[in-house]
Amino acid sequence: IQEYAHSHNESGENRWGTWIGELAFNRLPETPDAPDGPDEGVTGVEYTFTAVTSDPDGDQIYYMFDWGDGTYSEWLGPFPSGTSAEGSHAWGEAGNYDVRVKAKDDYGESSWSPAHPINILEGPQLEIDIIRGGLFKVKTVIKNIGAVNSTEVNWRISLDGGAWIGGESTGTIPSIAAGAEEAISSKFILGLGATWVTVSAEIPEGLVIREQGGKIFLFYITVNPGG
Repeated sequence: IQEYAHSHNESGENRWGTWIGELAFNRLPETPDAPDGPDEGVTGVEYTFTAVTSDPDGDQIYYMFDWGDGTYSEWLGPFPSGTSAEGSHAWGEAGNYDVRVKAKDDYGESSWSPAHPINILEGPQLEIDIIRGGLFKVKTVIKNIGAVNSTEVNWRISLDGGAWIGGESTGTIPSIAAGAEEAISSKFILGLGATWVTVSAEIPEGLVIREQGGKIFLFYITVNPGG
């Protein structure tokens, strides 16, 4: 832009001058494409999505994800123009969700991207059946009452109280299908006195515990059904 102006000096003479400059117009980042990520998952597990866009002026970019459940990520960044960013989220309830992302530079924001749909299923849920006693051992059943397979189930049986040998047993079940169950039992137990039997089962999605009182009579263990 070029502009001419004049002013009067103290003597009343006209003085002319020229001002030349530029007006800078910021261009917002391009609206990102739909985020890249999984199409299916389970509750309680964190999933990562990737987004990328560019800024016409080469400005650094920030990204924000809309997880479709009423929550949003913080503004992530800054990232150089054209560099991808990652955001992670875990859903607490089963359902279908639309994940979107938008970008901004220091001067303004883009529109929201198209949606990436993700179907979240109810994660595996474990339940420990009644603990039962018997000759030299205690036993129970671990059930998967969830909608998907449960993997790497780490279980533990322990006794607290009384005098005993072999009061702790552990193991890993590679997988329990949805709606299925697996029986577990302790190692050889020999002892005497009142005791407290605790069974736990842990998976990446959580931990369940069951406790019942009982008694050890040398090689025979009784467990109270009511706890």
